[in-house]
Amino acid sequence: MILKPVMRPAMRSPMGSAMDWGRSNNPNAEAIALLRKFNASVWLFGSGNVGGLQAGNYLDSTLGTPASIDGPIGLELDAMGTGGGEVVNSTNWSNGYVTSGSKQTPIGWDEYQASHVSASTTLPNSFTFVATAHLGGIEMTTTLTVGKTYRGQIRARKLSEVSGTPSLQFYIESTWIPVIPGGAPVGVWYTTDVIIRATSTEVIISNFTGAAAWEVETCSIREVTGNHATQPTTANKPVLRVTGGKYYGEFDGINDSLLTGNLALTNTFSIVVAGNLSSLPSQQTLIGEDTGGAQVYVTSGGAIVFAKVGTGVLATTAAGEVVAGTPFVATATLAGGNAIIRKNGVQKVSTASALTLSATTGARIGGTFAGAEYCAGSLSALSVSQGAATNAELLTVEKWAASITPGGPTI
Repeated sequence: MILKPVMRPAMRSPMGSAMDWGRSNNPNAEAIALLRKFNASVWLFGSGNVGGLQAGNYLDSTLGTPASIDGPIGLELDAMGTGGGEVVNSTNWSNGYVTSGSKQTPIGWDEYQASHVSASTTLPNSFTFVATAHLGGIEMTTTLTVGKTYRGQIRARKLSEVSGTPSLQFYIESTWIPVIPGGAPVGVWYTTDVIIRATSTEVIISNFTGAAAWEVETCSIREVTGNHATQPTTANKPVLRVTGGKYYGEFDGINDSLLTGNLALTNTFSIVVAGNLSSLPSQQTLIGEDTGGAQVYVTSGGAIVFAKVGTGVLATTAAGEVVAGTPFVATATLAGGNAIIRKNGVQKVSTASALTLSATTGARIGGTFAGAEYCAGSLSALSVSQGAATNAELLTVEKWAASITPGGPTI
């Protein structure tokens, strides 16, 4: 789950490999390393940062329109075990180029609106082109796969203006995304970094609203693996909120929820969820798989329950563990034949269980998979990890979840 495309004068900060994520500029590097160790999937809202990878916030079911802070929101989930494969990485434009008159085009790209490009040059570390009119640039010939999720990065600057108030835009998944705004000064580097769900196969770097000479130093398109949660019905989308710089999803308790793919949970896994329920009028599900899968819910009396959907309860705490208006971090684990529930880093119950989960369809965040027991309140972080985690490892992840939750508990 990325936030609105970031337009900012850029310092040079190329994306590290998956193994580099979380080692710098991340106060929770240990938690991120553990999430990676267990090949965890992580849901975040807003500008939540997982080792350098931003959560993705989008308005519609195709993730096509970036949302404002108070707009209805989707949620992006990415597996932390891999950074995904490169579709194209043109940082050095090192694959060579083709020449046509005074123009050069990097291999793997074609001129877009060729009549609007008067000159282009491929340099060892960048590509330049002069747009003579609206819409002129280059288009990637290695296309995206519709339905998959990608991370797009581009770093560029305006070399000179020809006419009008030109801007540079990045076309990906049927949406024009600004890279350099109209009126930007000449010579200043800008970087845009987005995570999107592809709804078309095209990637274009193009001039807009005027004409200018542009230099593009970096254009990287990386396929991002993982289950990606969406909500196709606008009225049922949770709302993105921010308090004290910490982002969270606000669920209305009526019909707000998000759907994701199969989590493939069986008999050894951990679920960590951070939230704050505004009221406890009835049973509320934090996350629920389809029949045969895991479900974590809170009763009207404030008990935390870990269940197998369609079979029964694996473990339950006493009432009063969750209090309306009080942030909490709840953990449900199944390992070694024991179902365990923790709250705010402390084990509350452990119950022997020989059950194996077997959901094969998907999961719903903020309600049951069948569409009921909706959450009333906020969710700020959710991770699902395969494998047996130690108490110390769980505690590290729980502290991380609390740290990105507004008013989060001290763990």
